Amino acid sequence: NAWKRGRQQYDLYCTHRATEDKWANRTFAFLELQNANDLAMAGAPKMALEHFRQAFELAQRSDLYFTDSWVHVQYAWLLAAEGDTEGFNGQIKNMWDKFGEDVSGLGAAHVVSAASLLSETPVKWPTMLVRAQDAIAQDPKNVWRQYALGLANLRAGNFHAAVATLQALDASNWVPWGFYLAIALERTGNHAGAKRVLDNTEL
Repeated sequence: NAWKRGRQQYDLYCTHRATEDKWANRTFAFLELQNANDLAMAGAPKMALEHFRQAFELAQRSDLYFTDSWVHVQYAWLLAAEGDTEGFNGQIKNMWDKFGEDVSGLGAAHVVSAASLLSETPVKWPTMLVRAQDAIAQDPKNVWRQYALGLANLRAGNFHAAVATLQALDASNWVPWGFYLAIALERTGNHAGAKRVLDNTEL
């Protein structure tokens, strides 16, 4: 199973951990990343976070940067969930430096989505709002980009715009749009609407 495979891979990594070989460290970084994903999916966030930390540490030692922005989102979310605000802010700053000007817009949308967990981040919300608007302009029907635009508007204080964007998302989509829509509705004074959405949202 996934846990047994991860345990075997981790034991192999521990055996060779002292190596300074760049390519070996890159291999072990990806093994740690796989372990982190397996543990996160298994509902073990604390252990997953430790493996993410190891993966990123090994990547740094071997001049490796994970190019998949979703990997960075997962790491940021786990840092926030465990109360590591400093680590979370550092991760958001690193993500923005890498993906903020992503021409496809998806990386920037991922940064916005991750950063929305906390109201204060190293990158100011008006700046992220501009990038979210750029991203949605390139692909208006992309759910992640709609989600990011709604969150950016919410955090930037544009509550009516946030409501309009988040309401446009289909309720069957997997993204947890309802929770943020309820917040936006509440901030516009629509208390009944906020309660109705929240009652129908799986948290």
